[in-house]
Amino acid sequence: MMSVLKEAFPAIVDAAAGDPDVNLAIQVISADGASAVSPADVGYSGTGSLTSYRTFLGK
Repeated sequence: MMSVLKEAFPAIVDAAAGDPDVNLAIQVISADGASAVSPADVGYSGTGSLTSYRTFLGK
């Protein structure tokens, strides 16, 4: 699941480009719902705003 998050995180942020006020709750959940990973699991500790995500990703 971590590899899915690492690949999807930048793509999701890029897809939201153009709406600087968007606030995204990004999470990858296992098919059985037993576990999940979020940007915090790759070191992100921001607010969830597009600007904050873009800064974290160096975009």
